[in-house]
Amino acid sequence: MHSEERRVQLTGGSTLIISLPKWWLDAFKVKKGDSLIISEHPSGGLTIIPKDVRISDCEININEGSDVTNVLRELISFYLAGYNFIKINISTHNPEVLNTLKSSIRRLLAGAEVVDESYNRLVVELIPLFQNTSHLKSIERMGVISYYMLRDSLRAVETGDRELAREIINRDDEVDRFYYYFHRSVNNLLMPLAARLEKVSLNPHDAVSYVMAARSIERIADHATNIASMVVEEPLEGQKLEKIIKIGYDATELFRVAVDLLLNPSVKELECLLSDSEAMISDIQKAHSRLSRASSPPSERLLYYNIRRIIEYSMDICENALNIATPKPRFIHTGKDNV
Repeated sequence: MHSEERRVQLTGGSTLIISLPKWWLDAFKVKKGDSLIISEHPSGGLTIIPKDVRISDCEININEGSDVTNVLRELISFYLAGYNFIKINISTHNPEVLNTLKSSIRRLLAGAEVVDESYNRLVVELIPLFQNTSHLKSIERMGVISYYMLRDSLRAVETGDRELAREIINRDDEVDRFYYYFHRSVNNLLMPLAARLEKVSLNPHDAVSYVMAARSIERIADHATNIASMVVEEPLEGQKLEKIIKIGYDATELFRVAVDLLLNPSVKELECLLSDSEAMISDIQKAHSRLSRASSPPSERLLYYNIRRIIEYSMDICENALNIATPKPRFIHTGKDNV
């Protein structure tokens, strides 16, 4: 990454100008009369990019004997990196691999469309989902889906409903889709061109906190899936678990409020919610301690563990929301250069 200092020049008596580095002009083939886009950062800095450029494409080559799981991991990595076109080349015709990849793309990669297909090639185009709206919509969707997964998983424990539990497990892919999409959006903040093309509306200062909060939401959905999986494997005796189920519903509401405050932070409300969360952790520790002394089945202990982790991840969301609510610094001129 190049960095250099350049002085501002005065021309025409009142216009301030700065020359652009030759290596940069050559790299982007910029010439007289071309248009440049100048964008201001929240901190006050500027980014300059040519108007008529695009993001490069990438390719994945699948050879005979390649593990389709590893290919899918590579595809997700390119998706997260911010590529808009991903070409997948297959050395030998393999309908099973093609169908697995197409199914995974539809299931896991929001905004991804197969736009070209032949017996040995797929071309995937990534289309922005939330143009002209906030990319926080993906976090909002993650929160809503995960909230109902939690509520329904506790209901499945109460009723022993295995069909409901199986349906909850299938919803987890939808949370993953929005998590990957949001992660991709944040990565695009590191590429000003991609941020402009996809209209990424996040403040870069807050990006890390949002990613960590989104990861916590994704993990909470995983714990809802764990609870549902327990019901599928062996329905629990809901009547004997009334106390922990009540704590579970309280934890679900805690999570819902945490996500609401992540999207609309209020320092005072977040601090109150964190205090409530600490009290819930204390309650569940006491209940779990009594359960341990009573030699309860492992499945009941596992239920306690999952609910406790849901509370802890909700606290993580609150802490990241506090970071986002904190005022951000801006660049200010020190006047030291005026010599």
